[in-house]
Amino acid sequence: MKSILKLTLYCFFPLAILAAISTFSFAEEEKPQITTVQPTTTIRDYSFRASADLLLPYIDYNPADGFIGGLYLSGSDYLGNHQLQAIGGYGFKSGNAHLQAGYTYMRFWPAFGINLFQRYTYIENSNNTLGEDEEWFKEKGGDFLVSLPLGKHLRIDAMYTLKEVTDEYREYPGAPFKKYQQGAIGGSLVWDNVVYQEIGPISGAQFNIHGDFGEKKLGSDFYYRNYEGELRGYANYNFNNLWKYGKRLVFAMRLKGGYKKDDVLVFPLGGQDSLRGYGYHEFHGTRLALGNLELRYPLFEINHVVLPMDLFLAKRLDFAIFGDAGRVWNTGRLKPKDAEASVGAGLRFLMFMFGKIPLYHNFEISKSVTDSDRGARGFLSFGTMF
Repeated sequence: MKSILKLTLYCFFPLAILAAISTFSFAEEEKPQITTVQPTTTIRDYSFRASADLLLPYIDYNPADGFIGGLYLSGSDYLGNHQLQAIGGYGFKSGNAHLQAGYTYMRFWPAFGINLFQRYTYIENSNNTLGEDEEWFKEKGGDFLVSLPLGKHLRIDAMYTLKEVTDEYREYPGAPFKKYQQGAIGGSLVWDNVVYQEIGPISGAQFNIHGDFGEKKLGSDFYYRNYEGELRGYANYNFNNLWKYGKRLVFAMRLKGGYKKDDVLVFPLGGQDSLRGYGYHEFHGTRLALGNLELRYPLFEINHVVLPMDLFLAKRLDFAIFGDAGRVWNTGRLKPKDAEASVGAGLRFLMFMFGKIPLYHNFEISKSVTDSDRGARGFLSFGTMF
């Protein structure tokens, strides 16, 4: 009996141990596997990403160029260190292409930028004859800019400009164009705290004092000086505080002055961009004084889709009354009695293409108050003058 018991133990004990080991191994395999995430010790480099912040068609008009169709582009990278702006327009009457493109690196202060341009300035009857001579000045070149902020609203801009100026008026058929190269250093002191609403400014002030100094050492064919200053101010009163349908009345003011010495380019004056009631760039000179006053008031909100698919949204109709006074001359001091002045009024129609792209049409009429022989002038413009 004992022999049989021993035999049983000898035979089944190893089998029991083997079964226990097998069961333990199976249980280990059935346990859920837990995966741990190792902490990241490296920082992935920033990859450059850029976008077109604004890509807008635009339209402008002046009597010399006619209608100007163009495109405006503003772009930046994801962090705002790089900024690109480009604008191009073509005058259908003059055949002139106005082009400008600029890049600014804003990662550090001061910021650095470069701006390339091709622009045209029209002067009416520049040689002071009794004929209908017209003259175009073409500027082609670029600016290198350094901008240093001094505060929230104040900054200093320093720049170097190199450009070729072509006088495209010919004294007789076949005469060569006159070309000049101008190189100058310049500086501007800029203050700007203006607040905008929809299409235009409603409060605040801005001024810009600028000077250019051209020398042969800077790449210029001749010595010249150019000084300009401009002050703009805006204030408003919301008549909604007085009655239910009241709107915001905006008071806008601009003062501008300038002085040039031995510069090829002169100051033009006249037309919808400066002195309304007079011909476009009818006057010209080396000294400039100009003042503009406007009262702008929204007549009523429209908010109506003009065409299907929201192509044009008629937003608002505004009313404006204004007064302009200014003079350009070449020698001596400014005499107020010699200044030209005009008053006028107009309607301004605000629209949006696809609900986003603003179009501001001005239909205005102005009359000289210093020259009784001049009749009233009507004109079309786009956007606000200042």
